Order: sequence, then structure tokens, then C-alpha cells
Amino acid sequence: MRGFRDSNQVKPKSNRITTACRLDERDRQELDARAENLNTTVSELVEKYVIAGLREEDAKTSIVAILKEFQEEIRETRRDHALMAAVLLAEAGKRTREEGLNWAAQNIRPD
Repeated sequence: MRGFRDSNQVKPKSNRITTACRLDERDRQELDARAENLNTTVSELVEKYVIAGLREEDAKTSIVAILKEFQEEIRETRRDHALMAAVLLAEAGKRTREEGLNWAAQNIRPD
């Protein structure tokens, strides 16, 4: 009787939910093949794909923000270089301040 009683115990509820989707036959076959190659079940593979997809979107958002910030830093650096070039040309006596600024504007891209 001990085995019977143990198997009927109520398991704690999980906070996980079940989701489902419908796949075309070709996609289902591909999923089956991948699961078999990875020695896992289709359900486990789908779960990993969904979680990876969700995290990938967060990662893409973060990467885009970092790239925008980096792009702005590059623009600022280019403006600084243009100003430094103009000052150096003027200080070296090769150009007036205005000529140095014009040269920098034509030869150093701000963005």
C-alpha cells in the first residue's frame, strides 16, 4: 500500500504555463530532426528556442542602444579632431583660424 499512497500525493503547482503552436508539416519534420540530432524532446527544444528568442530580442535592443551611443561618441571625436586640426594649422602659421576651420570642415567628416 505504501507505493500506492506515495504515487497519489498532490504535487505542488508550477508557475510555468503550457503554450502551443501549429506548424506546417515541413517545419514539424525539421523540428523533429533537430530534436533527434540534439538528443532531446521536441518540447524541450521548442522551449529553448522560445526563451532564446525572447532573450535575443532584449540583447538586440541593448546592442542597438550601445551602437547608437558609440556612434555619437565617434561624431564627437571627429568634431574634436576637426577643431584640433584647425587649431594646429593656425598655430603653425600655415593658415588663419578661419582657413583652418574651413580645411577641417572639408577634410574631416563630422559624422
